[in-house]
Amino acid sequence: GCGAEWLKRANPVPHFRQKSGCWLIGQIMFFLMQANADVDALARRAREERGFKHPIVAMHVRHGDRAQRGQAGALFDLDKYMEEAKKIAPGVRNILLMTEDQAVVDDTAKYPDYSFVYTAYPRLNLPIGPGIKDGTIDARDELHNALLNLYMAVDSDYFVGGLGSSWARLVLMLSYGKYNCMPSHSTLGSSWSSKWEYGMCTTADYKDAVAHHTCKYTKTMKGTYK
Repeated sequence: GCGAEWLKRANPVPHFRQKSGCWLIGQIMFFLMQANADVDALARRAREERGFKHPIVAMHVRHGDRAQRGQAGALFDLDKYMEEAKKIAPGVRNILLMTEDQAVVDDTAKYPDYSFVYTAYPRLNLPIGPGIKDGTIDARDELHNALLNLYMAVDSDYFVGGLGSSWARLVLMLSYGKYNCMPSHSTLGSSWSSKWEYGMCTTADYKDAVAHHTCKYTKTMKGTYK
């Protein structure tokens, strides 16, 4: 078995027995995903150069391989994400935009009152695996871009993205592991159990984390990379 019940049986530390499976997998994933010195330096520089500042909403607008496979919800346009951002973070004007689609970046011009942060990276809307194999995509650059986006998203105060993507789940779990709370987020109507759960983080544990362990902006990550 997995999740909170397994944790209660298997963990010898009484304090940890009260934690959920989401908490445990968040801790493990955060430990495993620590940046090395080179990537940490890249992340710090990207924050400074791109104007990353709090409070900020991270958005994952996936229009790449997921959309090409016909995944439901994969072709929501930027307007849909902005609607959700306004609901969960009214008044917040800083947006971290993660997308494979240059057209989504171009659409930010419709929102002149917002400050959009995104990496300087070519957005080709191509399947990553075949692109690396045929040389269209540089594997090292792709990895660095993904990690920069990931670390900035984890340190964001809010998140908008569909749970049909493992990326969205990864962001939420790493943030939960790092800050011991779940960032306020919109899943665009998707469900944690829509396809699969996330290891030990069962649907019940996820719902409990959202209900009782949501981050408050006062706890934010303001000093993390200063």
